This record gives sequence, C-alpha cells and structure tokens, in this order.
Amino acid sequence: HAWNADRTELAVCPNNNTVVIFKKPAAAADPWEKIATLSEHDALVTDIAWAPKTNRIVTTAQDRNAYVWTKEGPKGEWKPMLVILRITAAATSVQWSMDEQKFAVGSGARTVPVCYFEAENNFWVSKMLKGHMSTIQAVAWHPTSPVVATACTDFKCRIFSAYLKNVDGKAVSTPWGDNPKFGTLFYEVESAGWVRNVAFSPTGDALAFCSHNSTVSFVDLAAGG
Repeated sequence: HAWNADRTELAVCPNNNTVVIFKKPAAAADPWEKIATLSEHDALVTDIAWAPKTNRIVTTAQDRNAYVWTKEGPKGEWKPMLVILRITAAATSVQWSMDEQKFAVGSGARTVPVCYFEAENNFWVSKMLKGHMSTIQAVAWHPTSPVVATACTDFKCRIFSAYLKNVDGKAVSTPWGDNPKFGTLFYEVESAGWVRNVAFSPTGDALAFCSHNSTVSFVDLAAGG
C-alpha cells in the first residue's frame, strides 16, 4: 500500500493484478470511498510507491513490468505509462528517489533497474545495477545522494552508486566521493539469512536491514561501516 502526500488517499493491492485507490473518510466511523482502480498489470502487483511532490504513482508486478501513473484530464483520471524494465523475472519492489526523478526496482532477475524519464522518447527507461546472486527483495534510496541500498536473498545487503549525469547533473557529492560511476559497489555486508528489507536513517549516516533469521542489523556508515 502507499499513501499520497497529505494522507487523504490510500492505494492498496487487494492481492491481485489491480491497485485500488480509496479516499480517507472525514470520520473514523464513515466508510472509505473507492475513487479509482488501476488495472494495467497482468499479474500480481508486488509494490506501490506514491511520490509526494509530483503525485505520481509507480507500480510493479510479477508480470515483469512497472507503470508510472499520472492524473490527467478534467476528471483527474489515472493514466499509465509503461517503463522499459528489461528484466526476465518478477519485479518485487520499488521506491522513488528523494528528488522523484528516478526510481529503483527490485527484481527476481538479480538486477535492479534504475529508471528515469527520457523526454526525447517520451517514456521511462532503465539502467541496471548488477552484482546480486539472487532475488532482490527491497531497495532504499539515500536521503541526500544518488545512492541505493539493496536487500537480497543471497544473504547480503549492498550499497551502490545510482548516479546518472544526465539526470543528477555534473556535480554530485556522496559519502563515498563525488560523481561516482553508476553501479559502483560502495559497501557489502553479509547476513545469516535472506535480507528482506533495508532502510537508511533520515540523515543517511546509518543503515538498517532485517533478515530471514529473525534479526535486525544496524550499520554505522559514518564510522565506515
């Protein structure tokens, strides 16, 4: 599920290939109003991310596709735009970058497509983060840098550069250096089980990830990991 910016609308997947958007009632006892159904996917929807600034929704599914949804027209209808993911297995997760110009997609294809809008062709394209040995369960963006952390079922949590000069500009700093080449592996830590989820702290100085062996691990990035 995913909330819009002011928490007045909620997008949920009812365990099928659709996403239903509800309007939050004014009072707790009032019913939720269904205001839209997003039904472009052909298989189970796996994740939803709602960008608070641009109000765009991105959805991923087991059909190996992602769609970016925008409100258009006088009636405010949600229109989908296909994303060129180029993956051979299910998309598992998705998250917008902080500036909402890119999003990263976890997949069962052992790659993470980092997607951005290509204006000259009028569609979303992707560039791959590689180096995983199994399914990527979750992705997380650094709060201030074009850096992505991944949670993988190969028992590892990793941090990569997702810097794209054509999107991020020519002068970008990260905790691991300036203008790092896309796909550079900054950090890798092993777990005793599948890594299921990952998140940066609000300042980006720490990383937390949970694993299938019932543990949660914390990494002090400011101290060098």
